[in-house]
Amino acid sequence: MDEKENNKILLINPGYYKEHYRYKQRTHKLVHREPPPVSLLYVGTYLHENGFDVEIIDTKIEDNYVELISKKIKENDFLFVGLNVIIGGILRNAKEITKLIREINPDLPIVWGGIIASILPGECLMKYKPDYIVRFEGEETCLELAKAIKNKSSTEHIRGISYIKDNKIVNNPVRMPRLNLDDYPIPKWELFGSYFNKKQVPYYFLIMSSKGCPFNCTFCYKHSIDEKIRSKIPPWRGRSAQHVIKEIDYIHKKTGTRVFTFGDDNFLINKERAKEIFDYLRKKKFYIEECTGHINLMDDEMAGYMEGIVQTFSFSTESASPRLQKYIDKKINIETVPDKVEKLYEKGIICTTSLIVGFPTETKEDLRKNVELLLKLKKINPFMRGNIYLCFPLPKTKLCESLEKNYKIPLDLNELEDANENISLLSAADRKFRPWISDERFKFLLNYGILFNEIFKANNSKLDEGLMELLKDNEIKEMFRGIEDVNKPKTDYKPYVLDKVLNGEIIDLVNGLKNK
Repeated sequence: MDEKENNKILLINPGYYKEHYRYKQRTHKLVHREPPPVSLLYVGTYLHENGFDVEIIDTKIEDNYVELISKKIKENDFLFVGLNVIIGGILRNAKEITKLIREINPDLPIVWGGIIASILPGECLMKYKPDYIVRFEGEETCLELAKAIKNKSSTEHIRGISYIKDNKIVNNPVRMPRLNLDDYPIPKWELFGSYFNKKQVPYYFLIMSSKGCPFNCTFCYKHSIDEKIRSKIPPWRGRSAQHVIKEIDYIHKKTGTRVFTFGDDNFLINKERAKEIFDYLRKKKFYIEECTGHINLMDDEMAGYMEGIVQTFSFSTESASPRLQKYIDKKINIETVPDKVEKLYEKGIICTTSLIVGFPTETKEDLRKNVELLLKLKKINPFMRGNIYLCFPLPKTKLCESLEKNYKIPLDLNELEDANENISLLSAADRKFRPWISDERFKFLLNYGILFNEIFKANNSKLDEGLMELLKDNEIKEMFRGIEDVNKPKTDYKPYVLDKVLNGEIIDLVNGLKNK
């Protein structure tokens, strides 16, 4: 075995799920593009920068991924195979891929990472039998593990891993994340091979310029992070503006693209940093397809910095009911939202907001408030979009721990393989994760969510016959009263700057939305 062969590592995103084709068909954009598996990209980059030969396979975009993985395992002598795992179909697929690898090469080390493996390492080790779990942030942990496997040395000193030894679960001490994210190299996007291209097909260029969030929504995964880590690091860590700009320039130089997407949970936490990035993008005539932030941080000055370069600003409302917002510790002043959406619209920026339904104690009045809010926001901006998701109590979150006091929630890994919060993909079987919701109400919430997402989308298409049938139900009809007057774009104009740049169109985001 030569030196190069012994340096090979395969990273797999088990992102395939059998209903994924439905999501592709329902996309609201001209061209469907996928978010890249950036967690694997960051770990892969760190390994590559330290001398390892990394390959990435994303089952979400590979139609014949079983054959591809099988071929790779048979033809290469990898040090280990790593999988990034979360709940739902991805967990189920990770199980199947792990089984596949074991059948082909029983001696090949398999490493799991991701939030579900990090918060339930022992359970994952016992049930799915990976050789190692990398808990939470994985760059340095994976590098030390790769060196230990390569050198056939002990893993007992490696912080942040879990494994089985002598039929017992071993959780090595936690690894403290780096506070300065600039210490990490710029992501090596070439690890995606031909999928790294100017047309951004299948992946759009998703830049993660920060980690974490200083807010404390009770349903958020941030509360599931090991307390020993959470108590010693800031709730939000951001790369410097110059470090982010370096990645922007790198991608532009390699592909010629002028359009980027920011995937931070909250891009606007450090406003001075955000302004510096916006100024640079304006100078270079680059654009942001979409970025996300807390609506409380949006003001006239920030909207001015975003003018002409940002196409879509996304924010989470979670609920238009102040009572439910208090229940989930979501701190938004709903009364200020319309004015902020209007200011953004004046600057040529459309908005998307997400909401969650199905909370305990939720009433019809609460649900009606969601409809009223979107009717108001659509009146201001016809391109405004609203997306409904169904409450899911993620394990180890504050919301889940609170609900477990009164309800038996199925959090066994077998059950979590079926977890979902996407309204359009849910069925009656998914109610088991929400035992506080009756069968009748669950059905109502599914119909409510599907209708909401179709009515409050960015374009002016009409509801199909099946959805019109739902409006014959008196309760649904009352919930959505007033939708016949919902403000819609006047044309089929598609406000997606990437497609316009690729088509060579003149870009004028501010005036582009007028009279559309």
